[in-house]
Amino acid sequence: EGRGDRIALAWAGGHMSYADLARAANRIARVLTEDLGLISGNRVLIRSFNHPMMVAAWFGILVYFELTKPLFHSASRNNVS
Repeated sequence: EGRGDRIALAWAGGHMSYADLARAANRIARVLTEDLGLISGNRVLIRSFNHPMMVAAWFGILVYFELTKPLFHSASRNNVS
């Protein structure tokens, strides 16, 4: 039994199912690899407000690059490494 239709993320303005999250993550991964030409070993930085697409971007990067370090909007230059 699949769980794609179950809610993965919920916020005040709506929700995203597991299937929608997977589609968004794969779309982001394809843009990074096919459109931008990134390959394994490239560094990818996510700088974002706390938003559902931040989660999708994080998963999309994990799919192809195996490692990610999110940088939240509130992060200062001193705590980025």
